[in-house]
Amino acid sequence: MALTNYGVIGDSAAGGWFIYPLGAQGAKNHLFQGSLLVATGAGQVSDVSYGGSPFISSAIVFDTDFTVIPGGNIELDNPGPLADQEITGAFNDSRAGSPLKVEIHQRSFAWSASEDDSYIIVEYSISGSADSNLGGVYAGQHLDWDVNDNSDNDEVAFESSRGLAYMYDTSNNAFVGHVLLTQAVTGFRALNFLDDIQDGFTGAEKFGAMTNAARDTIVAIPDDWSELLAAGPVTLLPGKKAVVAYALVAGPTVAELRKNAAQAKVRFTELATAQGIDLIPPWITFTPITAVDSGFRNYNFSAAAGDDTYLAELRLFWHEQGGSGAWSSAVAAQKPFSDSLTAQIPSLPAQAHIDYYWRAIDAQGNYGYLPQGAPAGEYFSLLVADKTAPVISKTAASPDTSGAGPGVLLSTEVVDNNLTRVFAVLQFGAGQADDTLDLLASGVHIFSGLVQGLPRGTQVAYFIVAADSSGNLTTDPQSAPLQTLSFEYLPIVPGDGDSNGKVNVFDLIALIRVLGGTLTPTWEQSFALDLRHNGKIDIFDLIELLKLLSANM
Repeated sequence: MALTNYGVIGDSAAGGWFIYPLGAQGAKNHLFQGSLLVATGAGQVSDVSYGGSPFISSAIVFDTDFTVIPGGNIELDNPGPLADQEITGAFNDSRAGSPLKVEIHQRSFAWSASEDDSYIIVEYSISGSADSNLGGVYAGQHLDWDVNDNSDNDEVAFESSRGLAYMYDTSNNAFVGHVLLTQAVTGFRALNFLDDIQDGFTGAEKFGAMTNAARDTIVAIPDDWSELLAAGPVTLLPGKKAVVAYALVAGPTVAELRKNAAQAKVRFTELATAQGIDLIPPWITFTPITAVDSGFRNYNFSAAAGDDTYLAELRLFWHEQGGSGAWSSAVAAQKPFSDSLTAQIPSLPAQAHIDYYWRAIDAQGNYGYLPQGAPAGEYFSLLVADKTAPVISKTAASPDTSGAGPGVLLSTEVVDNNLTRVFAVLQFGAGQADDTLDLLASGVHIFSGLVQGLPRGTQVAYFIVAADSSGNLTTDPQSAPLQTLSFEYLPIVPGDGDSNGKVNVFDLIALIRVLGGTLTPTWEQSFALDLRHNGKIDIFDLIELLKLLSANM
């Protein structure tokens, strides 16, 4: 395989160079060109991959952000201290339009033993400023494979559980790809030359590919494809380096490719130990919260986390069980006078069932999870319990004026998010059974019901009960049934001008006095004598009252 000291792998100007099977008669080159990418955002991507401007007259243009630094010339050790062959070089991104001011020391490792001769490990040691941290740094490899030296017949696959991206052609006799050996995969994308590259491969497109959700992928449409596999984020600390490593791997079958990728991971673990590379994830401790009360604006979750070197971030993820699968998240921050870190989940609806987990990242980009099986399927579970009881107010009893019939109207205001029933318990004195009256919604938070059919003058004690779907229950008065409200059953009878509960000639006298101006009616009398329900008492109401008296004779 051809390596450079300016971020290019398999220089296209020199014919690419990833020969497989090595040493075999008729072995072919499978790589057009590859590149390292380092980025913190769409506006800060340093790389030597395809350029952001459209290709004119099919002339391929590459970015040239990396340049060799003093002492960074290619050096070949054959054998090297840790492998049968090692190649080193160093460069920075000083030629970028918006440089990250990073320095990269590249080192490759290869072995001749049969179990190791189908992969090459490429290690990037990235360092930043000498006096400040640079966080949120992503690194990626973009490899434009031309399997069997043919660019138009390739297919692509990505296996997230292995961190393995690879390509092959319809002959199925060679599988080539790269596997991430450090960090978690933060992005994978299969890129089509005509659709994604030829019109310009912009910084936004590169960073999007480096940070998109990496899912298992199979692109079984033969064409000119390339693949980008990214890792991070890492934090560059003053005087420290973050290491990102890949293995370029090959095999005659996909099963052999996977076996070789697994062997490369074993080898890299040995290399990391020998070089003191941190592969230990951060630790997290947390007492699971299984239930919270609904109705709060925010829910605080606190955990302790740390790392042997530097904890870059602790983040809480959550989503509703059975939802679309999209996860919300919040970064945990340290509160004053506390050793723990706290993240907030915003208000949740009552009865919601939430899955959640913690993720910690250190400067090297190692991920630690709690529960440890997250995010693959093991989570903490949270029930948002409705512990807030309904609130009852403005309870009243008054003669009904709706025209629904003689009776006393009970009304109350009840506020609750999951209200199921509002009712009144009516008590009629010793020796008599209690009765219940359901109060139905008659306005915003207003519930009412009509008491009818009681003997006039009946003394009624009552209280209101409101219940919600979580079993919370409230009464008005709060100490009911020990304490109750009360009313006297005095419904308004149409035509009852003297408020005695019956219609007779004395009511006719009362109406005549009202018309004559010698009686000022109470509001109950006014409602009873306004038989036409037009808001006034006149001669036409007298006619209606005469009809009532005639009907009662």
